[in-house]
Amino acid sequence: MSALCAMGLVVFGPPRGGSTTFVRRDQWLGNPPALDPIESRCELLRRYLRAFGPATMQDFAYWLGVANREIADVCVAVTPELAMVLVGGKPRWVLAEDIEPLVVSEKTTMPVRLLPAFDPLMLAHRDKSDHLDMRFHKRVYGAAAWVYPVVLVEGVARATWSYKRTSTRLIVSVKPFARLNQRFWKAVEREAGRLGKVVGLEGAVAAVEQASS
Repeated sequence: MSALCAMGLVVFGPPRGGSTTFVRRDQWLGNPPALDPIESRCELLRRYLRAFGPATMQDFAYWLGVANREIADVCVAVTPELAMVLVGGKPRWVLAEDIEPLVVSEKTTMPVRLLPAFDPLMLAHRDKSDHLDMRFHKRVYGAAAWVYPVVLVEGVARATWSYKRTSTRLIVSVKPFARLNQRFWKAVEREAGRLGKVVGLEGAVAAVEQASS
């Protein structure tokens, strides 16, 4: 069945009690519209860069699960729509039409965010160094392809986090990679409170020992 799913011949169907069902895609969804393969990948690259740029073409190939040579024609076709930027001195690509919003956002303080396990941002790039100090790679990317929840500060993972629930509270525990200031902890408390509201509980942060500098 997994092979048929990978081929796009069957998809998940409606639940039947506690059982999972599968149905033929053509019978359940109808025939898909005819799409040009190159233009389809060009549009996929545009959407990828809008969601995860700045990024490299190697990042896009990694995310798509193909060899770099398989996207060469797509990169050439979309190049007139792209602009190169530097991130930490390293060249990256964005959509040219997104340059102005990105420049404006440089003046904006990015909020601290509690990202869940396997968050798309932490999976979208082959080169993880834009979002993570690589000294802490194994703290985020664990054994058996596990990706831990992270605390994002100004677009960079600065800690991992976990939670436990009681009857009334959702308690967030944080393991920072390095010593962080009080502004960070206040922001994490706000995020924990926001997360608690989502599940109808009081959000709180557990007492955590600071990492050494």
